Amino acid sequence: MFRSTQGRELERRLFEREREAQRDSDDRQKEKEEVEALRREIVAEGNYIDADAELRRRLDAQNQRANVPTIIVPAAKYQNGVPPLAPQVRREWG
Repeated sequence: MFRSTQGRELERRLFEREREAQRDSDDRQKEKEEVEALRREIVAEGNYIDADAELRRRLDAQNQRANVPTIIVPAAKYQNGVPPLAPQVRREWG
């Protein structure tokens, strides 16, 4: 029983590994296709002396936009789109 459980677990891990490798391959292929489409668009525009430099500039701009952190503020803390005022602190000296 112990060996069959190990065998099933190993098969499951190998299967997951193969699926992840296939997804990575698909993602790389999709990214290549997107870069080629952007390159064709730049060449079609014909406004650039160095199309490769413009491609690098646009890809860098896309990467910078993708890496901007997003601040998420719970909507329940706002009323009518206005953030609440800082809480009033009342101190009582004993």
